[in-house]
Amino acid sequence: APIVSAYFAPDWRALAWIGRGTLQFMNLAGDLGQTVGFQDFITGIGFTPDSSRLLIVSAEYAGNQVTGVMAVFDTQTEARLFDLKMADFIRPWAISPDGQTVATGTFGGEIALWDLAAGQPAATFSGPDQLQLLAYSPAGDLLAAATEDGRFVLLAPANGAPLADLPVPGTVVGVQFLLGGRVIA
Repeated sequence: APIVSAYFAPDWRALAWIGRGTLQFMNLAGDLGQTVGFQDFITGIGFTPDSSRLLIVSAEYAGNQVTGVMAVFDTQTEARLFDLKMADFIRPWAISPDGQTVATGTFGGEIALWDLAAGQPAATFSGPDQLQLLAYSPAGDLLAAATEDGRFVLLAPANGAPLADLPVPGTVVGVQFLLGGRVIA
């Protein structure tokens, strides 16, 4: 498969590249590691801040039913540790600043917070419909959810309680906390 994207771990010791539904591990000496195939296209890839985990977003199909899948790999051993699954495509997702939790969401607004050590949901709640993007604040005490209809909704990560609903003009294509979490852009 052709290379679509390549991603370096934050510590620059590992590289993962994807090509459609294929993941390829590589070290910086150019040695290829294992190749992992997925049933559907890979739609997201990211490393935890400490570079210990690689997260891959894809989907699985059984008949007409789709399941969103986030596969979690150990970057040292390249072992697939577990899969985090949702009842629909995983669209937005964000890794907490401490790398211990990942938030996943669906377009319908379902949000799950996953414990990356155990591979189990720590919390699930309903967020806003038309969910497009998720981002943690630098302290990890806020979760911003951006929607297709032009809203930023600030949530408490512990329980999903909405803290603010901020309409913005136009389409939201990105969300990021700036200036130590005091500004959302």
